[in-house]
Amino acid sequence: RLYAQQRAERGGRARGCEGLLKEKEDECLDRLNECSNTYVPLLLKSLKLIALLDVLFDALAQGRLKGLPAMPKEAEVLRAYVKPKADKLWGEMYKTLKEKEGFDDNLLKEAIINTEL
Repeated sequence: RLYAQQRAERGGRARGCEGLLKEKEDECLDRLNECSNTYVPLLLKSLKLIALLDVLFDALAQGRLKGLPAMPKEAEVLRAYVKPKADKLWGEMYKTLKEKEGFDDNLLKEAIINTEL
């Protein structure tokens, strides 16, 4: 309300203020976008780690790792605890990436595969 009142009192100068405010808003949004882009490599590393953890749990459960027996009870309990949380985190991170402009599922898969931990 106060802003609207001041704008009415200033008359023509209000448009200049609105222009400056819009410019500042755009600048802030650009900075925010730059900041969010710095987190993408961390997001990719986290996604890769979760995927590797999932593969490891599956391999242990099926006894496919040479020299290691099938998964003992303790590891099954750990898997039951970790896997749902990891899956939820994966979903949240995937959703965040999917909302970015120019998202491509195939490029994401390739990026995860090529990401080094």
